[in-house]
Amino acid sequence: MTRFKITQILALILVLSLPIPSFASNVKDQAEKIVMMLNIVSKEYHEAVRGGEIINADEYGESQVFLSQSEERYQAISDKGAKKKSASKLIGQFKSLTQMILAKKAPAEISTSVKNLNAGLVTQFNLTLFKSPRQPVSLKKGKAIYTKNCMVCHGPTGQGDGPKALELEPAPARLADPALTGDGITDPYDNYQIISVGIANTAMQAWSDILSEEERWNVTFFARSFSNKNVQIPAISKTADTGNQPSQVIEEIKALLEKSRADYAKNKVRSARLSVIDAYLIFEPIEKTLVAKDRKVGKGIERTFGELQAQLKIKAPQKKIEATISKINHDLKNALPLLK
Repeated sequence: MTRFKITQILALILVLSLPIPSFASNVKDQAEKIVMMLNIVSKEYHEAVRGGEIINADEYGESQVFLSQSEERYQAISDKGAKKKSASKLIGQFKSLTQMILAKKAPAEISTSVKNLNAGLVTQFNLTLFKSPRQPVSLKKGKAIYTKNCMVCHGPTGQGDGPKALELEPAPARLADPALTGDGITDPYDNYQIISVGIANTAMQAWSDILSEEERWNVTFFARSFSNKNVQIPAISKTADTGNQPSQVIEEIKALLEKSRADYAKNKVRSARLSVIDAYLIFEPIEKTLVAKDRKVGKGIERTFGELQAQLKIKAPQKKIEATISKINHDLKNALPLLK
């Protein structure tokens, strides 16, 4: 990634960070959910297909469900974006991605397609991600992430001279350049945004489908240490983010599932399905923690979410829907101790 390219992206992000009219807030919210859903598509597909063969039918099915739902959401807001021409292009990208998944293309191709689609959504809807960390930053953890995932391109000291650098065009960014990562010159959020959504038509992939929000902030600040002797780390209390406590996360999931149940009882099937998707989007970030501590529990809840989506799609009886929702709520309650 050339310095010129990075400068272009940073300039774009500064423009996208300008205040927008309040009427667009719901559109932005929907667009941000679409980006999250597409990242899940990439993650699920990565675990589902190898060498053109399905190795995990559940994950493969989930990737299709999330892609279908993300495209449906996009269709509802496609005329609210910045440019009409971009709207039709994005619709074409959704269709292309659907065909690629049906053809069982390589996971790397799916990841690239998702990256490019998300980059288009970010531009079309003036999207921003969280602009500061919500958890304390760990440079030690950031270094481990960088060494494993980034050093091969950007080099051990951020000079853009990793083992793969000569193979790439444009070349990897020189992260040790203060113009890219210097405190007082640049904003950490600019770096975080690029790490999260990637840059189209470059080797810089979207890491939001691989790394958690906390991991992306950790590696962001480690990368900034290349050009700052004493990199400025935001002071965040470990208990400051009460909105991110496991118990509250689970309550938010339960509320959305209850909304889905109530809507389904009123024959509002589409609304019910979207609420389940929204509930899963809240669950997905904590799923990684659950799987790490008890794979059976984490994957079990994920599987039940999939079953609920399938039941809603075929318009199963109300009692069956309610039984599945009750199972998710029960399993989440039992999983709470693992999240503390």
